[in-house]
Amino acid sequence: MNLSQYQIRSLLRAAGCFIAYLLMAFFAHALLYTIVTTIVSAADKKGIEFGTTINEIASQYLFFAYACGSLVVTIMLWKGTRSFYSKRHFWSRPNKNIFQLDKNSKNEFIRGISTGFVIPLALLLSFYFAGHISYLGVYINSALGTPLFPLFLLTLISLPVLLWCEEYIFRFRIQSNLNEVFPPFASVLLTALMQTFIRNLQFQISYIDILNLLLFHITLGLFYERSQKPHRGLGLQLTALTLLHCGFGLPLWSIESPSFFLMKPTVHAYSILSGGEMGPISSLGFTAILAVLLVSSFHLWKIEKEAERKKSY
Repeated sequence: MNLSQYQIRSLLRAAGCFIAYLLMAFFAHALLYTIVTTIVSAADKKGIEFGTTINEIASQYLFFAYACGSLVVTIMLWKGTRSFYSKRHFWSRPNKNIFQLDKNSKNEFIRGISTGFVIPLALLLSFYFAGHISYLGVYINSALGTPLFPLFLLTLISLPVLLWCEEYIFRFRIQSNLNEVFPPFASVLLTALMQTFIRNLQFQISYIDILNLLLFHITLGLFYERSQKPHRGLGLQLTALTLLHCGFGLPLWSIESPSFFLMKPTVHAYSILSGGEMGPISSLGFTAILAVLLVSSFHLWKIEKEAERKKSY
């Protein structure tokens, strides 16, 4: 296809954002493991114990490392092209603080939070009554003598920062630029593939994780396409993932919750159905919920597009 100079620049901007974040993810991972390896080397551990200790310690700080990397990329992109995006705002208007949202944005955010509450609660209740997970109350687990409460707070802060920054990078910067070159749904799909690819590099995830992430990111992309705002998608993922990982202590992308384990899979759990030790995010039950959410979002998006088309005539 023949592309105009503006479309070529938009494509290059999208590619530049993706490459910048990819390189920063590699750098954050390498820096974290370098620091942990240096610390463990002083503990006189050798062989298999040496590698296991490094992985166990580093895994507890992966969200923090990637959150720092994503925040650096976000600030660089925002500062570098602030004048180019002066007519568009990501979260709130330039003359307002982050808590002062217009009515539509506030409604979108509340809808996202509501969905973010319903999905994990419905998922966990269905698994609980089916005997796949059990409620243990509040019990504290410490790995390698790690200070629990500070690490819990660090994860509680790092996970939302990571999700917030990635929404800015992938939806506001990459997807919006791809929209200048490709049809809307193609842009949504390409952005979802890029974000899933990054997540696969960041964490050790299963094939079901990849499928669920792809469905999840397509849904978030459709939310953004419908309103050109990130509020509903951010409300959904901030609430759902923080509740599952930090609130209920369930694994997220193979990362264990650092402190309070409220629910755990039972010995009778079917790993493919409930996620087993990988957590409900890696389950076919979550796949079914995401599929329903995606289909409904796509249907509503098509209805809205058709209404806009008829209105333009």
